[in-house]
Amino acid sequence: MRIAPLLTCLVVLTAMPSVSLRAEMKEDPMEEQDMKGELGLTVDQAAQLKSARESQRAAMKPLLDAQQGLRKRLEDQVRSKASDAELQATLNEMKSNRMAMRNLTEEFLNRREGMVTPTQRAKMILRRPGPEKREKMRYMREMKKEKAGLP
Repeated sequence: MRIAPLLTCLVVLTAMPSVSLRAEMKEDPMEEQDMKGELGLTVDQAAQLKSARESQRAAMKPLLDAQQGLRKRLEDQVRSKASDAELQATLNEMKSNRMAMRNLTEEFLNRREGMVTPTQRAKMILRRPGPEKREKMRYMREMKKEKAGLP
């Protein structure tokens, strides 16, 4: 039995980093200033967090690039009706790469916890959109794609 038809559904779920990871990777020049004020960060804390974010981005970039390449390879394999063994090998590489990204993110979050107080951590969590807001944002992106005629 070929698994290729199922792969097209799974590719989106396996190839993309999590929503929280994308939020962590987002470049926002106002973020540092906003965080200082909203969270009550000291100058030292802000510098530590900025340094940690920059090092995480630098470490994550090759993994994101590799995941994008693996996704392209998987799409090509599905189109060319590659064997299950070839598809499975690519899926395994994607899974391994995804785990490396999760580990890097977890490492960053653990380092960040040591840089801020529990109150500041709580405020960081509350700054992020909740599930309702994320669902609305996802819906809006889908509507935008439909209007543009994208898949």
